[in-house]
Amino acid sequence: SEVNKGSVFTVRLPVDPADAATRGEAGSLEQIQQNEMRTVSLENSISVTDEGKDCVLVVEDNAELRNYICSIIAGNYAVMTAQDGAEAFAIAVNTIPTLILSDLMMPVMDGLALTNKLKTHQHTSHIPVILLTAKHDHTARLQGLTTGADDYMTKPFSREELLVRIGNLIQQRKLLAERFRERILVPATVTNDLSLDDRFLNNIRQMVESNMSDPSFSVEELAAKASLQRNQLLRKLKGLTGLSPSDFIKDLRLKRAADMIRQRSDTITQIGYAVGFNDQSYFSKCFKQRFGVTPKEYAAAQSDEVKSKR
Repeated sequence: SEVNKGSVFTVRLPVDPADAATRGEAGSLEQIQQNEMRTVSLENSISVTDEGKDCVLVVEDNAELRNYICSIIAGNYAVMTAQDGAEAFAIAVNTIPTLILSDLMMPVMDGLALTNKLKTHQHTSHIPVILLTAKHDHTARLQGLTTGADDYMTKPFSREELLVRIGNLIQQRKLLAERFRERILVPATVTNDLSLDDRFLNNIRQMVESNMSDPSFSVEELAAKASLQRNQLLRKLKGLTGLSPSDFIKDLRLKRAADMIRQRSDTITQIGYAVGFNDQSYFSKCFKQRFGVTPKEYAAAQSDEVKSKR
């Protein structure tokens, strides 16, 4: 206690006897902080039961509100947490979550600065961001949206509305991924106005095309060329196109094969080799899965179409 300044009281409420024992043994403030840091690390590890779920990163400096938000969405999504924008940005770049739900006012880095960094970084530019704030004025809302946030919610909010808004944004991103996927083989015109996502896809597409005839070209090589970790490449491509890196490479190979068949560039067998398929039966199987017909049937249909136009 200090006169005219007040007193500080620390109350620790253990969850169970085992935790109480750990706290009792910790003793020093440094040891307690180390235990808390380990807890944060555990919170951000995705469990086996959450694999395959869309992942939401919750950024909130108030622990009680952060836990409340997590309790709302944990049943539908894999959840990671951060206490401020700086921590959130580091987590986002490394793990590429599906969506980020962030408070506006936070220490170290606020929600506006976080949104700006996310939307201007190649790894995270595609991630939808919802900003939460207690500010109700129009100026604050406009500032959040112009920074690049995809949605804006004021506190207090209902559980139902939060889940609906998260679900809508994730669904919109998946629909957008389908449009991106259809444009994979069509290079965007190189201009300064290209979005980071378009530039990223252009670069990845060019890397695959440069190694199209190499059947051993792997996801690991693609990730290395893109200066990304494998999991970063996976989540970025999934977010943009809905395809895993291996499916992305295969899709490019098959679309190039279809293009070559339409142009009658070579025999079916040679086209298969040219796009990286050593096994012709596998090439035919993959082609039929993608286009609904075998390469020979596709070539015959294209030939019939040309004849009908004459």
